[in-house]
Amino acid sequence: MATKKDYKIGYWKGIKKYACKLCAFDTFDLDEMKKHITNVHGSPKPKQPKEVEIKDRFGQTLTDSKGNKLYKTIK
Repeated sequence: MATKKDYKIGYWKGIKKYACKLCAFDTFDLDEMKKHITNVHGSPKPKQPKEVEIKDRFGQTLTDSKGNKLYKTIK
C-alpha cells in the first residue's frame, strides 16, 4: 500500500503533480501513483519476530531441565 512517504506532491503550472521518491516516475493522477508504487516497488514486507538466547549475568546461555536453550522473542 502506497503511503505519503513514498511520493511527494508538487505543482506544475498550478496543477497538482505526484512524484515517486523511489524512482523518476511522476503523474497528475494520485490513483496512478499508488498503482505504480504497489506494482513497481512492491509493498513492504512485515517484520518478522526475532528470537534471542536468554543469558545469565555471567553471559552463560540459560537452558531448561532437558538442556534446551531458552529464547525470548523480540518484535
